[in-house]
Amino acid sequence: MDDVLVTQVIRFILVGGFNAGLDLFLVNVAMWTTKIYKGKPLIFFNLASFSIVATSSFLLNHLWTFQSSQKYISEAAPFYLVTITGALINTAIFYFISTYVPRPRKIFKKAFPGKEKMAPKLWANFGKVTATGVSMVVNFVGYKLFVFGP
Repeated sequence: MDDVLVTQVIRFILVGGFNAGLDLFLVNVAMWTTKIYKGKPLIFFNLASFSIVATSSFLLNHLWTFQSSQKYISEAAPFYLVTITGALINTAIFYFISTYVPRPRKIFKKAFPGKEKMAPKLWANFGKVTATGVSMVVNFVGYKLFVFGP
């Protein structure tokens, strides 16, 4: 890997970490406020949060990660196309894990004696973190290939 790519990967991880934290915070505020930790409302919570975080992501990646010399407008459409793809993948994984994958009992019971299974809010956060990891890879590749260039 050349130095420029290594620098871009490191910066992308830092920007992604900041944005992932903001995204997780916003989703948790919605879940804690409504006491909803599974089902279709998670789709709305996730897409609303992802939409807010997308603007931060665009500006930080344009200005700092990839240090693009292109005009904002020329990168905006492909950026949001990649971001929407990432958001759909993120939302699908988050919804599927939080709603359909059974919370682990055996491992959780050993780690936390007296508890039968993981709390729904903790399981929803596990689903969100897993989804974020997958979508970060998709987004980096998409931004690198289709938005900000080599």
